[in-house]
This record gives sequence, structure tokens and C-alpha cells, in this order.
Amino acid sequence: MKFGVENRKGCPRERGNALTKKSKRGSVRWIREGSLIFVKWMDKHEVSVCSTIHPAFSGETVSGRVRAAEWSWAVRKIPCPTPIVAYNKNMGGVDLSDQLIQYYSSKRKTSH
Repeated sequence: MKFGVENRKGCPRERGNALTKKSKRGSVRWIREGSLIFVKWMDKHEVSVCSTIHPAFSGETVSGRVRAAEWSWAVRKIPCPTPIVAYNKNMGGVDLSDQLIQYYSSKRKTSH
């Protein structure tokens, strides 16, 4: 599974059914080419993933805050593609590790 696949070689460039900035939160578009599935999902911003092991969508939802009135928010269930649910479930430790490495890495200057 890969994030940010839009500019990669072999990624479909079809725009007939593409998401736009005005697409509703939770909108999903996908294209299957052989064993690969390319998924685009609209959250606050467009999210793109590529996977060989997941179906595009199997009914999962995530909780998201949406504006209910001018000054209030409501929590609503938003449809979410299966590859993104799997990423969020399994990649938290890697992201945390990358974050901690940034805090504790030291830069050493040497002179020869």
C-alpha cells in the first residue's frame, strides 16, 4: 500500500470520474488494474492510496466532525475506504517511531 501515488509511473490519469475540491467529505473513487487498486478518498483533503491486498470499500466508517450550525459541530460517520482504514490501524507505530527519531537524532560535525 502506498500513499501519494498520483504522480507515479503507471498510476491512472483518467479524469472522467475524478474528485474535485468541492466533492463531499467521504466521497470515494477507485480504479482496478489487474491486482492493483488505486483509491481516492475525500477527507478534509484528497487522499490517494494504492493497494494489492484490499478491496476498495467494504462499508467501514470513521468519525468526523462536521459543522452542524454556524457555531456548533456534530460528530458524523464518514465512509472510509478499506486501505485507508488498514493504514490508520497498522501504521501508527511507524509514524510514532519516525517522530521520535526526529527528536533524538543528533547532528555531528567533524573536520578532517
